[in-house]
Amino acid sequence: MIIAGILLLATFMIWEWKFVKVPLIPIRVFASRTSRAALAVACCHSFVFISFDFYLPLYFQAVLGRSAIISGVLLFALVLPLSVCTFCTGLFIRKTGKVSPAIWFGSFFMTLGTGLFIDLGPKLVIWKIIVFQVIAGIGVGPLFQAPMIALQSVVAQRDVAAANSAFTFLRSLITSMSVVIGGVVLQRGLGSSSLTGNGQVSAGAGEVSSKYAAALSNMWIFYTASCGVMLVSAIWIGRVEMKVKPKQNKESDAIVEENAVVQNGVATTLAMEKTTEQISEV
Repeated sequence: MIIAGILLLATFMIWEWKFVKVPLIPIRVFASRTSRAALAVACCHSFVFISFDFYLPLYFQAVLGRSAIISGVLLFALVLPLSVCTFCTGLFIRKTGKVSPAIWFGSFFMTLGTGLFIDLGPKLVIWKIIVFQVIAGIGVGPLFQAPMIALQSVVAQRDVAAANSAFTFLRSLITSMSVVIGGVVLQRGLGSSSLTGNGQVSAGAGEVSSKYAAALSNMWIFYTASCGVMLVSAIWIGRVEMKVKPKQNKESDAIVEENAVVQNGVATTLAMEKTTEQISEV
């Protein structure tokens, strides 16, 4: 299925490039080095981030033996810094107009956080779970917005909609592949180990739990390598800066408002005089 999917995707791109007059995804969207790098960062980000949502709760429940509710509570250490950093990145880009530093910052911390997950073992060490997730969340947050802004900044105005479509399509495609590929890597490490229906490790508690933790560590190595690709791609993104609207002081704002009021008043007076003249003529 993966090979068939790759062949179909290649066929689609060739068809869009050579034969379609109005392509859904114009190839010129990928012409810039920065646009290709931004798309690569976005795809790697989606590929790795979805594994956090799926495999961290699996680790909490299958290896540590926690309930689904406790698993969700432990995941707050990832979600809260992620949300805060996403918000702060928007403010940073709006105030400074600089996009590249946000991408570099996010790529570094996301790679670091994913690499730290390799050290999660079969025993509950609460400080590791919290600190590792906080670091990963700090890296994940900035990469939701910044790559798309970088892509929009380098494509022509007529291609912005097509670029957004390509961005969304590729992220969705990569996200759907991530859990499947990660599951294959995990299963190869597990061998004959399995889970019971309630998410607990079957037979041979301690031994199988250790084996499951080791298999998850191997899987995190794979995702860390994917983050490495993202980190290299981030370096290839040029200095992307947006135009920041200059701020006006309060005095100038007051003058502008006063002028606007005066102009509106003059326009209203002229309109009334003209109307009066027309009435007089009638």
